[in-house]
Amino acid sequence: MALFAEAKEPFLRSFLKLENGLPSHDTFSRLFRNLDPEQFRAAFQRFMAHFSAQLQGVVAIDGKVLRRSFDRASGKSPLPMVSAWGSQQRLVLAQIATDARSNEITAAPPLLKMLSLKGAIVTADALNCQRTIAEQIVEQKGDYALALKGNQDTLYDDVVLLLDESAAKAETSPPVVETDHGRIETRTARFAPRSNGSKRSINSPA
Repeated sequence: MALFAEAKEPFLRSFLKLENGLPSHDTFSRLFRNLDPEQFRAAFQRFMAHFSAQLQGVVAIDGKVLRRSFDRASGKSPLPMVSAWGSQQRLVLAQIATDARSNEITAAPPLLKMLSLKGAIVTADALNCQRTIAEQIVEQKGDYALALKGNQDTLYDDVVLLLDESAAKAETSPPVVETDHGRIETRTARFAPRSNGSKRSINSPA
């Protein structure tokens, strides 16, 4: 942060007096050591809740292990985090740490509660393709696009049946070919009609 301050000094001085010059590395260090983690977390969550009140676009829910969070000396494992990424804002909107007694599925609901989802589309991988998560997103006035794998037998079979039954009415988008992470993916989308006349989409990666 000290290096950032040096690089952005003209910009920072446009709205800060900085009568004693730029904060040094040691100044930032003293400040962070004196912060109360719980009070900072509460204040930051209030700020992000206000920021996300006008949330638009796609919100991606994903779990990752925090880089360099392990501690070999004390035998601590890396810290797993579940984050909500605002694709339009290019910003992590909310984040929750999990522990050995929890997992990404149990962390997703409280994470979603921190956000205003009205008008947003929540995406998540197959791990979070859960009824409770989908219901919560709808209750918070959001939409969702959840990945589904064959290991969820009942739900997967229901989706296959839906596509088979609505094959005559389903619309299929042109395939999109993408190359990333050393692999080639061909994606198509089929739009199966709902009973009320609207459409639900099912994306099929190959």
